[in-house]
Amino acid sequence: MDAFPGVVTEVPVEVVWELSRAPLENVTVIYSGEVDLTPQLDSVGETIRATAAWESGYTGQGVRIGMMDTGVVNPNITHRALQSKVLAANSSETTGHHAALVAGVMVGNHPDFPQYRGVAYGSNLLVSAKAYNSWQSIANALNWLVDREAFVINISMVTTGTLVMQPEDRVLDYLVRLRDPTVVVAAGNYVGDAWGWNTRSPAKGYNIITVGSFDDRNDAHWSNDITTTHSVYVDPYIDGQTTSGDREKPEVVAVGASVTTVDINQGDDGFWPFYGTSVAAPQVSALSALLIQRYWWLRTNPEAVKAIMMASAIHNIEGSSRLSEQDGAGAIDVAAALSIFNRGGWGYKIIHDITDPDDPSNPFNGSGTRYEFTGTDFVVGSTYAYAGERVRAVICWDSNPANNYSTNPLSTDLDLRAIAPSGTVITYSLSWHNSYEVVDFIAPETGQYKMRVTYYARNPAEGLDLGLGLAWLRIPHYEVTYFNYPSVILAEPGSLKTVHIEVHDDGTRTWQAGPVGQSGKTYLSYHWVRQGYDNTPIYPNSPGIVVWDGLRTRLPNNLGFGGSATLNAQVQTPSAPGRYVLVWDMVEENVTWFNWLGTRIGRTTAIAAPLLYVYLPLVMRNHGP
Repeated sequence: MDAFPGVVTEVPVEVVWELSRAPLENVTVIYSGEVDLTPQLDSVGETIRATAAWESGYTGQGVRIGMMDTGVVNPNITHRALQSKVLAANSSETTGHHAALVAGVMVGNHPDFPQYRGVAYGSNLLVSAKAYNSWQSIANALNWLVDREAFVINISMVTTGTLVMQPEDRVLDYLVRLRDPTVVVAAGNYVGDAWGWNTRSPAKGYNIITVGSFDDRNDAHWSNDITTTHSVYVDPYIDGQTTSGDREKPEVVAVGASVTTVDINQGDDGFWPFYGTSVAAPQVSALSALLIQRYWWLRTNPEAVKAIMMASAIHNIEGSSRLSEQDGAGAIDVAAALSIFNRGGWGYKIIHDITDPDDPSNPFNGSGTRYEFTGTDFVVGSTYAYAGERVRAVICWDSNPANNYSTNPLSTDLDLRAIAPSGTVITYSLSWHNSYEVVDFIAPETGQYKMRVTYYARNPAEGLDLGLGLAWLRIPHYEVTYFNYPSVILAEPGSLKTVHIEVHDDGTRTWQAGPVGQSGKTYLSYHWVRQGYDNTPIYPNSPGIVVWDGLRTRLPNNLGFGGSATLNAQVQTPSAPGRYVLVWDMVEENVTWFNWLGTRIGRTTAIAAPLLYVYLPLVMRNHGP
């Protein structure tokens, strides 16, 4: 570049500090190509809070995901988001457009477009199956997937919109009951036909996770999210009857409006925004893969995966926050789902024949009366909650479909009750026709809360042992998620820097906004620590602390649960050159730092160096003489 007497190059950020200290002969200045390294993530990842999981290393790596669609994703696909992602397909035909966009939502990972990555982008173990217009074809495709050890199966296709359960619905329930994959199915879309808003097949089964959709308005703020007009929700009939009873479909929802994903019609680097439950369901499938990566034992326990999914669906779009018509238990929350492993609980238990009251492993006695369990048992659990905290618990079990797919009775009816520390029942879930129960309550007192399962009905002739999954989640007073902030910043020592960051209130306590310095008000702040010392909790005398009390950034308004704010934080860098970690932390002034209570933190790598040697790629790529 003759007009520019210099060299443009790219180096890893770890080299920056060494460059700042090295004597560079004949070099006058090194300029930064950009100010910050800030990931501009697609809103879906932030809305469902997948970004928090990715930062913790949960990307679906090592988990084999299956998909059944009207076409396949060929292992030789050339789109760079899906190259080397597909292990096998049950057809040699070229990649289908719809199948590719669904796969992109699950596992896509284009090297140049990280903002469009799939929720489980770390998985390179996709197996793809095509199904044709018969339930037998669907059964064959599903068995092909399970034979190839697909632990999660996504289905974003429909057959019919009648409310009557079809053989293909029973096929899926039979597969879950007998072969144990987690099966996720799109509820279907209203397209102006005679089926209206009926839940489509094969999404009517008891043992699957049926997924509807919502519109996140292309931002990560929950407060403006709404239901989509296309997502169906009319509940299917009880198998063998012409009434829905109190069945509730879908179980959960995910983003189904303007989801930007792979579009093979736009070339090998093409993306396009799509709508529908077809792009919502793969988000749930991908979350299932993240859960299995977190705890491998879940790969053959779909009842527990479903219970975790529903218990953590704390983003309410419409109706009751417990369970309602269009969003079921709520919108999925990836961060909350993974937090169940450290501030909630989950379990799985085989229920044997209830007619044998002497069986010590039998959780119900022969008379069908209540039997209480403690947190040491996998069937029900207990959790310590402080007054005012929110607690959700879910149990899930299976129907008993016939092996010829002719019937699919829900032979077992279980109920769930929440028991306060005083021993009183504070809430319950007593549905007749669902294969799950959900309780959601605000703890009225501080202490140990128990979840009690009550046997109501079961056909002793059912024969097979019954799998029961349970999950419960405690939503604390203080919790926060940080997103859309830089992973790296470069600045002169002792300088002020403005950093863009967004914060999300995930706790039950309302953050009170106010001028900086007011006691009891909540602010965004930070700590400076040396690299390698950024593990939580962090205290003023913790090793590696460089600056404890960071500047405060006030909130624009009060924020309650689910609220978020976009901030331009003022950050002052340490006075001495060096490599540091900027640890983001919320503070309720003169009350507590959030990280002391076990909340999430945000981390930004920072290099404080004289401006002469501040460098960050990129200005240009592949520049030659």
